[in-house]
Amino acid sequence: SEPHPSPVVPTMFVCELCGKTFTQNWILKKHYSTSHGYANGGGGVKVCKCGKAVSSSSKHVCHDCPYCALKFPNKLSLRDHVLSQHTQTSKKCEICGASFTSHQMYTKHMIECRVKEGPS
Repeated sequence: SEPHPSPVVPTMFVCELCGKTFTQNWILKKHYSTSHGYANGGGGVKVCKCGKAVSSSSKHVCHDCPYCALKFPNKLSLRDHVLSQHTQTSKKCEICGASFTSHQMYTKHMIECRVKEGPS
């Protein structure tokens, strides 16, 4: 006889407040809103891509660096870390020539540098 296919076990997202489980992250987000009174984006609990409930004041880290053991609270922090620590790539200011590995610092600099330069 032919072998039976292995059952597929779905990823489970668990409500950290009551323990209920859900097969999709969007259902868990809706559950937080309807069962626990957290409005989407309302500053209470948000649901990270990993399925964990995260308060706006928590230091939840789930964005792992693919090159080292460090973890970061958001994709932007991870991207800036990878650019500054694991690549030789830098962004250069077209006005004054300053170089930056952090996207945030580059963007801030470009705004300030354009203000200093004045209208063209």
